[in-house]
Amino acid sequence: MKRSKNEFDRSSALRDFYASTSGHSLAAQEAASNRDHTPFGKRSLSLPVEWSDEGITGWKIVRITRKGLVSAHAGTPIQLTTFAECREDHPVPHPLCGCGFYARPTKPQPGRSTEAIARVELRGTIIEHDFGWRGEFQRILHLEVDPGQTLPELRNRLHVEVRPW
Repeated sequence: MKRSKNEFDRSSALRDFYASTSGHSLAAQEAASNRDHTPFGKRSLSLPVEWSDEGITGWKIVRITRKGLVSAHAGTPIQLTTFAECREDHPVPHPLCGCGFYARPTKPQPGRSTEAIARVELRGTIIEHDFGWRGEFQRILHLEVDPGQTLPELRNRLHVEVRPW
């Protein structure tokens, strides 16, 4: 059964949330909100796809570089609040693709001092997996870092709350 676009319409509350936590222009926000977000079929390893206005909080490992934060998994730059993108032409995240922002329900253990534990909020279309979730929008709530790092310097440089782990 195909759902109407209105069932997955981006609410003004989500646009207000995104606008309040990002520097993106209204035109960019409107373009993102007008994408067709109708979920497609499910693969057997994915659990239900659902829309979340309230957000789901989870954890992930990120790396701290001189230029900012990067994904520990993919090595791509991470902004504090951002939309997920995919090279394929489909809604993100998609049940048949690995795209979207990943988060897990339990706090992971970092492997190196250049890694940080990020507490994140996922919103938008959410796909639940055995290990956690993939989401359409991500906002970093705070970072937990090696206590040997200079916390005030990291707070000023990264513009996010930083705590020792």
